[in-house]
Amino acid sequence: MAIAAVARAGGAIGHAIASATNLLDLDVVAIGGGFSRVSPALFEHAREALTERTAFPFVSRVAVVPSGLSDEGPLIGAAALVHRPELLA
Repeated sequence: MAIAAVARAGGAIGHAIASATNLLDLDVVAIGGGFSRVSPALFEHAREALTERTAFPFVSRVAVVPSGLSDEGPLIGAAALVHRPELLA
């Protein structure tokens, strides 16, 4: 059941990345947070789903990588908002 959940989540992430990349021409997408460390297969599934949803040639070159901030990225972002509350307005 856990393996299937990782496959579904990776597929959904890959489809979302493909949609965003089709609109924005991204070069790199970094995935962070606690769930990003659940399994290396998450990134494999995301990359496979990205390839399936490629509408333009430039989408296939986007790199999907783990965030350099690992699972602390969301906490760092939340802490940054304490110092820049105007970003929430």
